[in-house]
Amino acid sequence: MKKCFLIASTVTALGLPLVQAQANLQKVTQKLDMDGAFFMASNVENDLSKIAKLGNDLLATARANGNQRIPKELDLTKVLTILGADQIVAYGRSAKFNQDHWTNKMYLQTGGSNKGLLSYFGEKAKPFGVTQFAPEGTDMALDLQLDYRQAVAITKALSAEVKCEHMEKMAKWPEKAITQNSTWGDVANQLQLQLSLAVKLDDTKRETCPIHKEYTFPKLHVCSRIKGINPIWKQFQPMSGFMFKIERLDDGTRLMTPLRMPKKMQDKEIILHMDEKNDVLWIANSKAFLQECQAKGKKLGQDPAFNAIAAGNGRNGNGLAYISHQACLEIRQVKETKRAKREKKYFSDEYFKFMLDHVTESKNGYFASMAKTNDGIQLILQAPCPIKEVIAGGHGMGRKGCGSSKGCGCKGDSGCNKGKAKASPKGGCPMKRY
Repeated sequence: MKKCFLIASTVTALGLPLVQAQANLQKVTQKLDMDGAFFMASNVENDLSKIAKLGNDLLATARANGNQRIPKELDLTKVLTILGADQIVAYGRSAKFNQDHWTNKMYLQTGGSNKGLLSYFGEKAKPFGVTQFAPEGTDMALDLQLDYRQAVAITKALSAEVKCEHMEKMAKWPEKAITQNSTWGDVANQLQLQLSLAVKLDDTKRETCPIHKEYTFPKLHVCSRIKGINPIWKQFQPMSGFMFKIERLDDGTRLMTPLRMPKKMQDKEIILHMDEKNDVLWIANSKAFLQECQAKGKKLGQDPAFNAIAAGNGRNGNGLAYISHQACLEIRQVKETKRAKREKKYFSDEYFKFMLDHVTESKNGYFASMAKTNDGIQLILQAPCPIKEVIAGGHGMGRKGCGSSKGCGCKGDSGCNKGKAKASPKGGCPMKRY
């Protein structure tokens, strides 16, 4: 019933042919959970021209009222087209409760386009790097593809369309020299990066916060890997000897440590390992953790808690973020300590506890991913609350129309305040105001 209603309403509103609307929406709905608490899909193929027309009218009126800073020839239709907004023809989102967290999904149908800003997050989905080197038990992980090969062309096209002083200055960045023979534009035209970050908490070695002495947190073991770094490295390699103590290893790689450290980091360690042959730069806060990440053994991709919350989405993609249950508990400890120090409190003790229970509810932590497919972009967020509440704010409702995050079993659409968990006063997600 949901699907039929959505198609009918979309065709009526936009005047699109039924077959076209069905084709657009079917690709979207296949990527969503239609059996959850919330579901919507919309065909937006003709919306860009309407938005641009409204925007152009507002700009023209502002110019007529004396605002001379707005360029006369500015056409928002062309600007949005340069940015790739015209490639989004349909989108949808859904929210489904899964035991102790919400599975939120969003899908943007772009026909697999790699135009404009859509190009900045890489091409098709690739294997995540962090799941292959981060040790099992890693508490925070990040993996992101960044592709700047269209950045120069996008900048030039925008500066030609938006003729103003600010854009003229911005358009000059590709021409700025790095060395006598190269510019930032030359580097950007070759730059395809995969940034990976792993953080592991060591609760056996707790440290005192240097700023707020009342806070303690586990010792952080940090390791980052940047793949595709050679275009940047080749520019700075000749001057690296002035910044780092360099040890050349037998395999041809370089182990580097900074010659000078900031005063606040005098007791810290930073290790860089440049592997030019494999186009990889490693950065870690200890040699031991760097070696652990580079060695064989069980990795994050084999971690049961990670795989449980990733639900099959932790292998390939264009972006990933993960936080473990332990890390959530540490955040809770900091929040509780901070609250205890405050004289003025914004929430009751009961409501404050409810919010912290909410954010630490998932026993496997939380997870987010982005993946480009042949038809569009899939976004997944395993979170404490449904994405419709994040977007709708105070007007959003909990599962099955209930103000409780877990739902109370009611079947009404207007929301209620039953259930064991105390609902938000306005029926929305309490974490939005936390």
